[in-house]
Amino acid sequence: EESSQFLFEDPAVYGGELSWAVVLFLSLVGFFVQVGLGHVFDITFTSTFPTKYPAFSFTQRLELVQNAVCFLTVCLIGPMYTVAAYDTRLTAESRWEKPSYWGHIALLIHCSNTFYDLYLYVRYFKKGPEMYLHHVLVLCNYLPTLVTGHLSHWAYWDGTVEFTNVFLCYVYIARILGYRDNIYFMIMAAMVLLSFVFIRVVGMGLWLYTWRQDLNGSPEMWARNKNIARHSAFFTTVVLFLLSSYWLIPITKGFLKAIGVIKKKKENNKK
Repeated sequence: EESSQFLFEDPAVYGGELSWAVVLFLSLVGFFVQVGLGHVFDITFTSTFPTKYPAFSFTQRLELVQNAVCFLTVCLIGPMYTVAAYDTRLTAESRWEKPSYWGHIALLIHCSNTFYDLYLYVRYFKKGPEMYLHHVLVLCNYLPTLVTGHLSHWAYWDGTVEFTNVFLCYVYIARILGYRDNIYFMIMAAMVLLSFVFIRVVGMGLWLYTWRQDLNGSPEMWARNKNIARHSAFFTTVVLFLLSSYWLIPITKGFLKAIGVIKKKKENNKK
C-alpha cells in the first residue's frame, strides 16, 4: 500500500519519507526491471547485428547490454536530478531538508541500476576495487536519503554526474561494435572529456565548497538532520571527486586516440 501510494502520489504534496521495507522492495523491483531490459537489449542487438553480435565473446555481449541499460537509465534520471537539485538549491533549509518527488524517483532508479551493476560485477566482470567502493558508497548514501528525505539536494546534485555516462556509454558501445572511425565517435569522446571536467570535477568541487559553507553558516542543519548519511556524504563526494580526477587520465588518452593525436606521435617517433 505504501509503495503504490508513493508511486502515484501528487508530487506537489510529497513528504519525502519512506520505510526501509518500501525502499528495498522498490529497489528490488527496479533491479528485476533492469535485468529484463538487459534481455530485451540482447534480443535487439541479435536482430540488429545478426552476423557481428553472435560472434562477440560472452563478456563483450554482456558489456554491450550493460551499457545500453545504463544509457537508457541515465537519459531518464539525469534530467530528474538536475531539475530536483535546482528546485531545492535556494536556502540552507531546502538544501538539507526539502525532498523532491521526481528527485526521489531518480534516486530509486539509480539504486536499482547500482544493484544491477554490482550483480554483473560480482558474477561476471573483474573490476577494480574503486568500482565496488563507488557503487557501495552510492547505496550507503542514497538509501537513507530515500528513507528520511533529508540531504536530498546533496544527493540529487551528486546524481547529476550521471549525465557524463550518456556520452561514456555511447563511446563504449561504439567501440565494441567497431564504429570508432567516424565523426560521431570523436564528438562523443570530446563530450566525455568535457563533461567529466565540468560536471564531475568542477561540479563536485563546488558541491564540497557549498557543503562546508552551509555547515559554517547554518550549523543547526547538521544538528537536527535525520539522515545517517550526513556522516558519509562529504567523504563520498571527496571519493567521487578524486576518482573522477583520476579517471580523467584514461579518458584524455582515449580522446587523443579518437582524434589520432597519440597515433601521430608514435608514427613521428618511428620516423
